[in-house]
Amino acid sequence: MKWYLRYAAGVLFVIALLILLFSPLIDVSVMELSLIDVLKLGSGIGDSGAWGGIGDVLEEYMKPFFFVVLFLALLVLASVLGCVLLSWRSAYVAAVAGVAVTNLVTIISVWTLYSKIKELRQGLDFFGMGGLVSLHKAPSVLWFLISAAILAIGVWGICQAAKMPEAERPEEILPENFNHRRNPWEHRQDLTAQVRREDYLNRINELEQEKERREMYQEIAQEKQEKKEKEWRQEAVSHFQGALKGLDGIYQKKIYPLEERRPVYFVSDGTQTFVTEEKQEELLAELYYIGAYGEYCVTPAKRQVCFLESGQPLGAGRHYYLRRGTRICLEGLSFLLA
Repeated sequence: MKWYLRYAAGVLFVIALLILLFSPLIDVSVMELSLIDVLKLGSGIGDSGAWGGIGDVLEEYMKPFFFVVLFLALLVLASVLGCVLLSWRSAYVAAVAGVAVTNLVTIISVWTLYSKIKELRQGLDFFGMGGLVSLHKAPSVLWFLISAAILAIGVWGICQAAKMPEAERPEEILPENFNHRRNPWEHRQDLTAQVRREDYLNRINELEQEKERREMYQEIAQEKQEKKEKEWRQEAVSHFQGALKGLDGIYQKKIYPLEERRPVYFVSDGTQTFVTEEKQEELLAELYYIGAYGEYCVTPAKRQVCFLESGQPLGAGRHYYLRRGTRICLEGLSFLLA
């Protein structure tokens, strides 16, 4: 708000000037005289004949006020420019100064004008025409009310400026001045109360301690996670009883779970090979899982029916203990010992 109220003060100055210039200030018979008319009569531009027989008298009395009214108008315009063009801090000072000067000139002018009108009325009383001239008080009252509002805005703005310290302007540093600059850490008196070396070092220590605590918490969390994963793997291994994964044929992408030391049989019906839990006549091989060693025991029933992935045949009637992850082939089908 403090950035924009100065424009309000400028607008009030303009309104006050318009009221003072164009509002009727003097009544002459049935005609009204404003400060614009005073300027015209005082400069000789206005037609005094339009005022009747009293026009020449008015022109003679109003001549001294021409420069006073013109000076007052220029003062108000200068105050308006100060409120609008200056910075917000200086604008409120200009508003208060403008109100003070313009009101001083206004008081002097109105008092002098009132004295002149009084003299004019006394002179016209001789001819019985004293009641023809009177002075309006309303424009002066409005002027002083508006001036009071401008003064209040200006004082408020100055108080706001006093509460907010003005930012220091960076000084221009000439190249030759760099040689004369000192290191502020060399002398304790160069350090301000806000930024001291001890505070700086304490802040560094706090940041380092915070970093160490954060790393410690991360290590603890990582250890807990690894411990949980290890326990999960151990639990999975302890409950694992073997599995057979098909790699092609009717068993492709299928997993056949086993029970520890309970054999399954590879059997051929002459057209295809399949896995069964019952021992049959066309037996190709027998397989079961040994959990204590993590191995599979394969016993081929015939020669040249069971091969390793490398192509090595397994002899009939012999027990072969194969590790997990080994691949075996039987009659065109491949299985992974999971």
